[in-house]
Amino acid sequence: MAITGAVNLSLHPAKYVALSQSRFLSSDGRCRAFGEGGDGYVPGNVP
Repeated sequence: MAITGAVNLSLHPAKYVALSQSRFLSSDGRCRAFGEGGDGYVPGNVP
């Protein structure tokens, strides 16, 4: 058996600066993509 996995790390600060300047990030840091009060994106690997 072979164990295969993949990791997607986007740790460069420019990613978070661009997301913030474009107002893509959630204002309260909580992900509610389609829920009431949802207003942004929360990356899964926030440092």
